[in-house]
Amino acid sequence: MEVQRRVDALHETKFLADHLRPVSHEVRDDARAGPCMDGTRVGLLDKISAWAKDPDAKNIFWIDGSPGSGKSAVAASVVKMLRDMHQLGSFYVFKHGHAKLANPLAVWCTIVYDLVQIPPPSCYGQFHVDLRKRILTLLKDGEFDAGHKVVMAQFTGLVQGPFSGLKLPGCLVVVIDALDECGSEPDQLDQMLRTLSSWAVLLGIQAHCYWEKCS
Repeated sequence: MEVQRRVDALHETKFLADHLRPVSHEVRDDARAGPCMDGTRVGLLDKISAWAKDPDAKNIFWIDGSPGSGKSAVAASVVKMLRDMHQLGSFYVFKHGHAKLANPLAVWCTIVYDLVQIPPPSCYGQFHVDLRKRILTLLKDGEFDAGHKVVMAQFTGLVQGPFSGLKLPGCLVVVIDALDECGSEPDQLDQMLRTLSSWAVLLGIQAHCYWEKCS
């Protein structure tokens, strides 16, 4: 029985990959910057750690800074930290000119794919299991097309319905790096920002942003 469950889970995972077409962890890991050097950015990383543990904190931690100020190194350190804390749901890094990582249409497909993995990516197992069932049903019923060419419409189809009503029992974090390198069309970044705002509201909290300068 256990063997059959594992076989079924593997078939489901392949089905999810075929239909969502996510950017692989290997591609994203290769594109990520190296983490902060030991002993650097300690204050900022401590703030992020405290924010990630606080269920009442503002739901977006936005790091701003000029090019070369170390934002991507901070993001890489945060990904490692959240993995160690079992609170990382997904991560995505944009990269201008990259065939896959510059494309905003891949973001939500990749994030959702990460969130429905077995074993679950975080300590909130039941949330991931419930979401996996909903996404599988959506795809099997033919109600979502990963080839949709509008970011907001893709978000509405893949995320808005399946996530509606799901309650997260703790602090699950999604990390997105280099948002300024999103897309090649002027409106794609605007659409991506609108989906982030809508995503926050879907999880049952108002879209408040915590702003931190990286310099």
